[in-house]
Amino acid sequence: MTESIDPAAASEDTTQATTTRGSKRPFALWLAIGIAAVVIVSVAIVVPITIANAEAAEKAAAEQAAADAEYERLATFAKAFNACDVRSSEYVEILDRGEAVSFNAVGKLYGPSIDDLYCVLGEVDAPSTLEAKIGATRALDGVQTDEWSGYEIEWRYHPDDGATVLIEHAK
Repeated sequence: MTESIDPAAASEDTTQATTTRGSKRPFALWLAIGIAAVVIVSVAIVVPITIANAEAAEKAAAEQAAADAEYERLATFAKAFNACDVRSSEYVEILDRGEAVSFNAVGKLYGPSIDDLYCVLGEVDAPSTLEAKIGATRALDGVQTDEWSGYEIEWRYHPDDGATVLIEHAK
């Protein structure tokens, strides 16, 4: 018993098999295109976000460094007071959150000693010539000023009041 093959049925089977195989190719192609599109869109989103995060981190680090430097600058006089064992009082005080320091009645019994002033000047790296200038100031000289790296100073002297000195961070 030989089976006979109907040519029309065989043609349908072949067409169906070809169509099934042929339809798998476009599906695989569309799948590959879809995956590639997802990858491209993901990269297009992730790369700018990564760059933005890196820039934000760099900016934050720079801001933190600036804040640390400002803190150190404003702490200069407090550190000098600690190193010289100078205590704030009505005659000696740190002003404007560390921007300046004021000495009043320097050399008088009730005020800070000239050694306290000279010690603080040394801690803020004032030139030694400044001590000589302050020591040589007379009442007739009026208000004197000077500056050095990062600082400005003004002082005057009167025999009744002692020396009055203002040291500031340079602007």
